[in-house]
Amino acid sequence: LAYASGRIETPAPGSQVWISEPPEPTGPSCPTVVGSPIDYSQLVQQFGGKETLARSVAEQFATGLERELETVRSLVAQRDFEQVRRLAHRLKGGAGCLCAGAVASLAARMESAAGSGQSGEVETLLVELEQEQRRLSVWVADGSHIKDGGQCVC
Repeated sequence: LAYASGRIETPAPGSQVWISEPPEPTGPSCPTVVGSPIDYSQLVQQFGGKETLARSVAEQFATGLERELETVRSLVAQRDFEQVRRLAHRLKGGAGCLCAGAVASLAARMESAAGSGQSGEVETLLVELEQEQRRLSVWVADGSHIKDGGQCVC
């Protein structure tokens, strides 16, 4: 997914998309790993202050992550580590763009482990990603981390 002109766009099939690391926060923000699964202040900033859009994208990411992890679980059972590696790479990029630091970090580790065929490590990381996905879903559904004006109260 790429953000441009106030809408979400997906790249054309077959095109290459390069995603850099998420930008460093320029001001105070929510903790990414310990407190909040998403650095909400940074996310809103990345979406040009459009809080409604940032919330919507976070909700879509949480829902999509659950489906993607079901696919990963199936691929792990089939021992298709090349596809696990590719999917983990995609998750890493998406999570990085959405300021979901823990998911991005776990997905990066899974990408590496799958690339070297470390099945035990991949399975451990899958469990950790599933736990983080549940935490993210609760965080999105709860909404108590948001005050008026989009300020995070993490």
